[in-house]
Amino acid sequence: MKPPAESVAGVVDAGLCCGCGACVVACESGAITTAEGRDYDYARVDADRCVRCGRCLRICPGARIGAADLAPAEAGPAGGASFHLAWAADAGLRKAAASGGAVTALCAHLLESGLADGAVMVRPDEDRPLFNRSVVARSAAEAAECRGSRYAPAAACLALADVRGRPGRYVFVGKPCEIEALELLKGELPELAQRVFLTIGIFCAQTPARSRTRRLLEKRSLKPGELDRIDYRGNGWPGTFRAAAAGRVLHEEPYASAFAFLAASVPALRCFLCADHAASMADIAAGDPWDAAGQVDVGEGMTRVIARTRAGAAALEEAVAAGALFEVAAPADMPAIAARRDARWRETARRRREVYAAVSGGRPALKPLLENGLSGILTLLRRRLRRSHY
Repeated sequence: MKPPAESVAGVVDAGLCCGCGACVVACESGAITTAEGRDYDYARVDADRCVRCGRCLRICPGARIGAADLAPAEAGPAGGASFHLAWAADAGLRKAAASGGAVTALCAHLLESGLADGAVMVRPDEDRPLFNRSVVARSAAEAAECRGSRYAPAAACLALADVRGRPGRYVFVGKPCEIEALELLKGELPELAQRVFLTIGIFCAQTPARSRTRRLLEKRSLKPGELDRIDYRGNGWPGTFRAAAAGRVLHEEPYASAFAFLAASVPALRCFLCADHAASMADIAAGDPWDAAGQVDVGEGMTRVIARTRAGAAALEEAVAAGALFEVAAPADMPAIAARRDARWRETARRRREVYAAVSGGRPALKPLLENGLSGILTLLRRRLRRSHY
């Protein structure tokens, strides 16, 4: 039976599913599961169980890209946002995590102090290191297990099902598209709006395909199935990529060369059309301190942190006061640099979406194609070739 159009099945068919898992949490009939594709995760709809309520579409970040209004969401520094450079006070965590470990340290502090009952985070799958799992960390030790970047698909919203079933105060950590999905979910599921009191968004340029990690390992003469851990970052900043088995590191290389290989593939269509790399909807946005590296001694790592809301600023300030985080003043030009970058990102997304909307809607694409140059040509090819990204 063909999946109904009144579900995210149409989003998947259009190549716009980001695999966040929010629709699985939202679906009351249990008709949606997350499928693990060769390259990316995606939603799978059981048409026989689907009741065509439309909730999954209302909370889907991919469906919003395909909507009539394709204007990118406002991204970048909001009014009143404050910029910081922070890092974990625990020297071991600072070195082991990505970019100074400020996100991990903040989550660990909130859990240890009792300010949060759980933190929805992503960690490597213990049995399948090529894959990631969405979990609810309930202790500082469990939060520490989620340290480091995961440059492979992760359905970060899946663990929100546990949040629905267990009252408490929760932190959510995810990519910009997953933060968007959560904010939409809150409108459908009031219990999430009551329980998730803080969101932390991780800056994101794209999610590399899972197959890229496999190919990277194979090019280094490693068999992915024989490994028990893959670390994409850590060991200082910007860190190293490491593959280990039986507690022994079998391969290690600089972050720059590993990430260049991982990101070299054609990005997923949802990533290609994304207008928000800077987690504009999160209370706190965090990423690498590239803008500050030439002005500040980054040492073993620092995290570029933007507190976008009062809740985000308060959480950051409390963690610093408690000694869980150290921070220094961000360079004065960082907000302006971020604003220019975000404006360029939004303009690129606007151009790509304009062509995508014309091609997908059956309208003449020549004018937007000519007006948008290379971005338009790439978008047309992506849409017409209909390459599967899952």
